[in-house]
Amino acid sequence: MRRKHFLALILVAIIMVLMMNAIVMIRISDRFRVVNLEKKWDLYVNGLYLGNTSYDNAFSKERSVVDKGDILELKTVIPEDLKCEFPSLFIGVFGASYDVMIDDKVYRSVNTEKTEHDAFIGWDYSAVSLPDHIGGRKLTLRLYPAQDKLAKPLMMSLFGELSDLEQWFLHKNIVPFITGSLLLISGGFLMIISLVFTVKNPDFASHIVAALLTITLGITMFSYYGLASLMLGSKHETLLYYIAIHMVVLLCALWCGRIRNSLYRRLYFIFIFAYSAYIGVRVFLHISGKIFINIFFPLIFLFMVCFVVLSILDIFYDRGHTLTEELDFQYAGVFVGAAFMTLSWVLTYLKSLRIINYDSLIINASAAVLAIGMLVFPMCHIAGYLFFAAKSYNKNIEYTTLTQTAYRDVLTSLPNRAHIDHIMDEFEKENASYAVISFDLNDLKKTNDTYGHESGDVLLRNFAYELDNVFGREGVCGRIGGDEFVVLAKNVREDKLREMLNKLENRLKQLNDNKIDPWEYHTAYGYAYRREASGAAQTIKLADSRMYEKKQSMKNMKNMFQ
Repeated sequence: MRRKHFLALILVAIIMVLMMNAIVMIRISDRFRVVNLEKKWDLYVNGLYLGNTSYDNAFSKERSVVDKGDILELKTVIPEDLKCEFPSLFIGVFGASYDVMIDDKVYRSVNTEKTEHDAFIGWDYSAVSLPDHIGGRKLTLRLYPAQDKLAKPLMMSLFGELSDLEQWFLHKNIVPFITGSLLLISGGFLMIISLVFTVKNPDFASHIVAALLTITLGITMFSYYGLASLMLGSKHETLLYYIAIHMVVLLCALWCGRIRNSLYRRLYFIFIFAYSAYIGVRVFLHISGKIFINIFFPLIFLFMVCFVVLSILDIFYDRGHTLTEELDFQYAGVFVGAAFMTLSWVLTYLKSLRIINYDSLIINASAAVLAIGMLVFPMCHIAGYLFFAAKSYNKNIEYTTLTQTAYRDVLTSLPNRAHIDHIMDEFEKENASYAVISFDLNDLKKTNDTYGHESGDVLLRNFAYELDNVFGREGVCGRIGGDEFVVLAKNVREDKLREMLNKLENRLKQLNDNKIDPWEYHTAYGYAYRREASGAAQTIKLADSRMYEKKQSMKNMKNMFQ
């Protein structure tokens, strides 16, 4: 790995950390009239009263988990001092169905049919509209866990105006929202580039995988923080998250395996095969109802750690010698992104096991680290595209320069003999009707001997200019030798051709009359049509023959007057 790539990645990471910290420091505005109910519950587990305390504290101290078959009840009184036109309860629950009860009467039930059928229940973020004049009335949340060893099934409980609750939730998750939006936009951008500009590129498949990975990261960010609930509802959000997070690891390994050409490519594909089998078994067991897809979620950490270790070995032993410069940069992005995401998931997992506390700090730090990890890859991939675009642009300039050198006369900038031959071959393939006009510029040697070769060059350039000015719209003008020029004109009538030849003679006469140059401009010409000969070579030969006849005629006329 090149040193400048590491420095660039570190700089990107620092900038992003500062940006994310600035966003995290934004406080919820006072205009959101929201009451957090989490600290005002009477807590009951299977009828056992745990006291009037914070749900977080009581649940962590008295009982670390609840099991399937338990009944968790949380009771409180709706505050009277908050006046709402559309009072609502915004609740987030994981792994449990629940009843919303008002004054000990069931007001709304959510996912209870899933509990009855032992179905999987993920997290559910939803707003429950409450009756008017709810202030002062008793609110009860009764939760029914759908699986064993469920830690803290109630994730969020807020009361307030519906619009304020949605805005509060979005503002609270502003970092994931911005990150997810950027990832989806970047993924779409990369997909468009891949499909439009790199179809003929041998790395086309790796570009498609990179675009899919970026889009999957965006979906992961939105679904993990419940933001998809605000737009799509919560019905399949959890399953979408677990599928996406599995695909992130798989796509990372698949992308790296696609771009490698060494021993590590085999290792990556062994990893992909093992991980795909693992995913397939888990999805099958989940669909068949044998296990829930989240049971072995910590194994994803293990697979991601294995991927990071494999990347480290690849970086320090293979040292990227099999990669181009742009792919080397993108590969570094995958490695750094995977490392950051692994760190974020480790923090979250340790917090769920209550090994570390300070919830707000850990949540903010985990969100920032996860955002950085997810954004590093698309940024590095786009940077890799810029490297590729810059190199392609330079190659195109070099190719254009070489092409001009190969097919252009340096002195006059007209097409040279090779280009003229190529055009005639194309005419022959098209079976087109065309005319060949051969020109010979008189007295070039005399001009060179009398006034010098620089003056002879001026004579050639000026004649080429006049020739292209007259015939350029009707055909292709070229210089095929020292003082020899040719014009190829497709589908031109003979009267039009004679008119243009007369126009050229008049323009040369004007140059001679103006006496701008000490030498004079005279040319002999002859033309032939393709229909008059048996092939391209014979057509040129016929035009040359007529040109030499005219040249001899002009020479005889000149001798006669002298």
